[in-house]
Amino acid sequence: MTVKECYESMNADFEGVMSRLMKEARVAKYTLIFPSDPSYSDMVDAYKVGDVKKAFLSAHSLKGTSANLGFTALYNAACEVTEEFRSGNPSPDTATKMAKCEEEYNNVIAAISVYASNRTDM
Repeated sequence: MTVKECYESMNADFEGVMSRLMKEARVAKYTLIFPSDPSYSDMVDAYKVGDVKKAFLSAHSLKGTSANLGFTALYNAACEVTEEFRSGNPSPDTATKMAKCEEEYNNVIAAISVYASNRTDM
């Protein structure tokens, strides 16, 4: 599997990330690093304990990383969650938006895991 095929499997914006990072090797490098980024788990942990400020900062970081890497669906979900936390007073819809973000995050992580195990572009 190539990094482009990985992006296709998660319906991500490969052309957009290529325009920013310019080399497939660089896209592969940062895609493979993404699962170690703590933003998602920090957001979830902060949300669970009611630390809205930390949840906001972590969601905002996840949103930025997702945008830069072209993970469109995760970016959109992270945008929704970021806005929930921005006001400091999340709405009753927050749990639903967090669930959507979790789904999209898991889709990205699963695709990257398959890519990492089946790389043909080394």
